[in-house]
Amino acid sequence: MEGYFLGGRSFGWILIGFSLFATNISTAQFMSTSALAQKVGLAAINNDLIGALMLALSAVFFIPLYIRIQLCTMTEFLERRYGRGAKLIYSLTFLLTSILTMPPGIYLGGLAMLGLFGLPNDYLTVACLIVGGSVGLYAVLGGLTAVVKTDLIQASLMIVGGLIVTALAVSRVGGLGALYEAAPRLHFELLQPAGSLMPWTALPGVVIASAFFAFCNAGMLQRVLGARDVRHAQLGMLFAAFLKLLSIPLFAIAGMAAIQIFPEAGGDKTYALLVGELLPVGLSGIVMAGLFSALLSSADSGVNAISSVVAYDIHPLINRKASTEDRLRFGKKTAAAIVIF
Repeated sequence: MEGYFLGGRSFGWILIGFSLFATNISTAQFMSTSALAQKVGLAAINNDLIGALMLALSAVFFIPLYIRIQLCTMTEFLERRYGRGAKLIYSLTFLLTSILTMPPGIYLGGLAMLGLFGLPNDYLTVACLIVGGSVGLYAVLGGLTAVVKTDLIQASLMIVGGLIVTALAVSRVGGLGALYEAAPRLHFELLQPAGSLMPWTALPGVVIASAFFAFCNAGMLQRVLGARDVRHAQLGMLFAAFLKLLSIPLFAIAGMAAIQIFPEAGGDKTYALLVGELLPVGLSGIVMAGLFSALLSSADSGVNAISSVVAYDIHPLINRKASTEDRLRFGKKTAAAIVIF
């Protein structure tokens, strides 16, 4: 099953880094984080900056342990460290959470597709079926290798498209100097006062949530467990941490420039306004494809993680005598059923 769920433990650090970044970035972040940046400035990306730090800490302290003991899933570590009960609680909780969070993701993908092709909302159901079917097809049939290689393309689209939008938005404002002069001084402070939309008092909670994703989240770390060796696993996580620093231009600077260009707009739709107003037809298509890719890259990792948790952790509890092939088939069928649901 390692060939399907871990890519035969053959991933290099570049693939791991791009895949982690793609999994961590969603379409909602382009919309909501840039909208938050319009109100609080650079503090809107505190989550990403802390997340980058947690990825680096995980690469140094946790990943070497996970790779050396040849883990197949993160839940396996919980069983070795705390017992079967901890593994079962985590597995069932992860499965339930995935079932609840996948439908909104597919819905956002349907909306992105309508925007990409300029279609009315009457086609939303069809668009959602196409998105869910596409993700389910390559994630279920191709396993982690298909997910990771697809993430490389999707992450590249996200980065290139997002940087183009930011560059054009800053140019419209008059440059970084003009943006600095026009924005409130507080927008260039990472530590915001208590009572603001991103207060410094919230940072301890952000650290806890980011630590969970970086240290032990099954969906995030599955591709790291498929690394060739400890060095590639560590370099991949450090590369992903570096890529997360791109949230400064992708989200924060874009949002701060957007509010100067569209002072009466605001909200989650402002980023879409930037794409529609600043970009010619060809470039806007690339950016919309990047936003669409952001959704797919988050959803495909969830599908693969579901199938791995079911095959390795849940099915053995149902049938202890099941063969490796039976567990693999059961994991695939469960993931496909959840996508269809």
